[in-house]
Amino acid sequence: MSRVLRSLLVRLALAVCATAVLMGVLGIFGHYLHPWLPLAVALVIALVSWLLTPELAGADALETPLLDDEPEAVSPYAADVTVRRLEEMMHGAGPRRRMTGRSLGRMLALAAAERDHRDHADHSGQAPPLPEDLRAFLRACEDPDAGAVPAVTRPALQRWLRALSPQEDR
Repeated sequence: MSRVLRSLLVRLALAVCATAVLMGVLGIFGHYLHPWLPLAVALVIALVSWLLTPELAGADALETPLLDDEPEAVSPYAADVTVRRLEEMMHGAGPRRRMTGRSLGRMLALAAAERDHRDHADHSGQAPPLPEDLRAFLRACEDPDAGAVPAVTRPALQRWLRALSPQEDR
């Protein structure tokens, strides 16, 4: 069981224990309160406190990050805006940061679509097919029910970026 779900279970167990203690204290003083009301309030408080914790802040980024326009940020692919966006996203990669496997997949899918459009606009014919591992990665990123997105190695990403780069650069 993941650490995040374990923390929810701990909070819910504490809520049940707090309700039991409250009912015991009220019973000692001779008061009676139906247990469902304090139990419901304690469970709602536990759930809301769990939802507001920073542990759940690992969602995919909704927008691509702003580009770094500094001259020292030049790379061999600096002329390609898509590659620069990918570099900016990868710079912020890490748990609970703005780069996730799905956002990388979305950017690579955009680059593949731009590549197809660019090759058709150049009238140079059909673009060569994408590598099979890239196509499998893009399929995994498109399907939200597929579960975890496979990890991407640096050599694979470099190979994919070369395959997505303009024809004259290859």
